[in-house]
Amino acid sequence: MKKNILRGICLLSCAALPWCGRAAAQDADRSGYFCESIRQPFYVRTGSGDDLSPVRNKMLPERFSARRPEGVRRVFLLGESAAVILRDGAEIIDIDVPGGWTHGGMSRYGALLGGGGERVEMLNFGMGGYDSYRISAILSEILNYSPDLLVLFSGNHEGVTEMCPGLEFDLRRRQSRLLEHYYSVKDGDDQQQARKKASLKMHREMLEKMARAAKKKKVPLLFCTLPVNVRGLPSRMPLSLAGEPFAAGYRLFYDGKYAQALEKFRLALKDRPRGHFENFYAARTLDKLGEPAQAGAYYFSALAFDPEMNRADRARNDMIKETAAAEGVCVADLEKLFRDLSPDGLPGFGEFSDGMHWRPEYNKAVWNEVFRAAAACAVKGFGKFSPAKSGPVPAPAREEALRRLNYAFFGMDRQGLNEAVLAELSRVREEEPGLLREAAVSPEKLGRLLISNFWTAGMQDQFRTRFPLLLAHLAETERRAKNYGGALELCRRALELEPGSGRFRLERAQVLAGLGRNAEAAAEFLALASETSDISPEARSLALAYGFAPPAAAPGRTTAK
Repeated sequence: MKKNILRGICLLSCAALPWCGRAAAQDADRSGYFCESIRQPFYVRTGSGDDLSPVRNKMLPERFSARRPEGVRRVFLLGESAAVILRDGAEIIDIDVPGGWTHGGMSRYGALLGGGGERVEMLNFGMGGYDSYRISAILSEILNYSPDLLVLFSGNHEGVTEMCPGLEFDLRRRQSRLLEHYYSVKDGDDQQQARKKASLKMHREMLEKMARAAKKKKVPLLFCTLPVNVRGLPSRMPLSLAGEPFAAGYRLFYDGKYAQALEKFRLALKDRPRGHFENFYAARTLDKLGEPAQAGAYYFSALAFDPEMNRADRARNDMIKETAAAEGVCVADLEKLFRDLSPDGLPGFGEFSDGMHWRPEYNKAVWNEVFRAAAACAVKGFGKFSPAKSGPVPAPAREEALRRLNYAFFGMDRQGLNEAVLAELSRVREEEPGLLREAAVSPEKLGRLLISNFWTAGMQDQFRTRFPLLLAHLAETERRAKNYGGALELCRRALELEPGSGRFRLERAQVLAGLGRNAEAAAEFLALASETSDISPEARSLALAYGFAPPAAAPGRTTAK
């Protein structure tokens, strides 16, 4: 169980980042990445010189000098996979600086700074999936390597329950449980809100610790707020269609009857005002109705109420800014940057590959904001920077689509059709529709398309076992696009591989209804509704949504609202 949870963290942290494959060589066991290896130094000296080499995994930078070279300024990036996206700063080659900025002045991590021949060394210590507790140990170590600026990315992995064995981790689990209990009693919070407050409290303590450690060494530290995809990607938690108003709204939404759908979603919200999917679908519907300002309020509520807490919401970013102000730390407000860059102030798939990893073509804008913020805080040597004139250069469409397919496949689980996976697949269908047709050919063809790296190593056997579930997700993707014929064929293939799947039968029933084959659809809905299974309440609610009267609920079973 522990390994499965850790695997999930890994995949969602950086399944599509190309550097991850290089991390695999020294640490085949994923639990070692989060548990055993963090007890080791990050880098050690090699021989009698000043060269440092990695110990934990082969991360960037692979090798550098413990002693800062003459005439060089050092910028250290540390944190989670948001830091890793920036790699060695190659995107800032043509940054608009008097005298120019030329990449490669010292090494693959070096560049010329300004017209005086001064150089800057970019050193990236990002670790995909790391939380602030693990990042803090790295900061303590790199303070010994003469940094001129530390840039911290932390906030997307603070809601994960600590899974490592040992006393130090057990103490953190106990602290989390005690804080959850405290907030549930003090504020009367439900479990989700109490857990979130506990996470914010523990995260704040780690940020304070890092800020004070940097201040003691007189090293400038820059906190970054973290942008996320609020418009395009819902939670990865399972979506239940058991509530009748929500199921009715769901059916109306995909039929394109948005005004009627909104009425149903608002009814569902009266019953569950903190429901993630209720808020997300209300937002999505308002978007379709051309009301982005109203939609935004619901999108940000959906993010705040996401039980997974795997994306930094406004409360967490506000806490980062408050902690920075209290500790005298600079802030690069990347959340605001991406809101300003995105249509209607709502970042989506135009800016992000998944829920938290921005597309690499936005690296230059991020670098500009980092250096602008450093200059605004009077960090010595960074006042000469100004934003680059050139805009983002989009990645090749197929490359981006393959990245999304990777996230989608490894985000699937057996609990049902996953809304986040469907969002990724729908985007791939828009950008590179032929890729989905390729993926649906066979498990072997799928395996050749997916990116192989540290996080996906050892999962090749799942290409075959997960393939029917992928077909079902692809069927729903086609149904939502109103390609009912294609969706029905994908359902047929999925059910051929797993004939007893109630989830796949429910998908087929919706496709048949879309085709106008109401007698067949009604028979499938009502058969599923009359069974005693986990899917029966959803089948009952969807049968009502499509106008098919279901039988009375079985004794002892009620239909969820």
